[in-house]
Amino acid sequence: MKEELSAVSVSGCTEILVSSLIVSRIMIVNYHFLFRFFL
Repeated sequence: MKEELSAVSVSGCTEILVSSLIVSRIMIVNYHFLFRFFL
């Protein structure tokens, strides 16, 4: 049971990390477009 729980927690952590990376990349791209638009 412990091994299964640890595997699930690891997969959940990796999913959260990947989603946060995707969100950060989207935000960076949006900021670049905003800076280009204003400047």
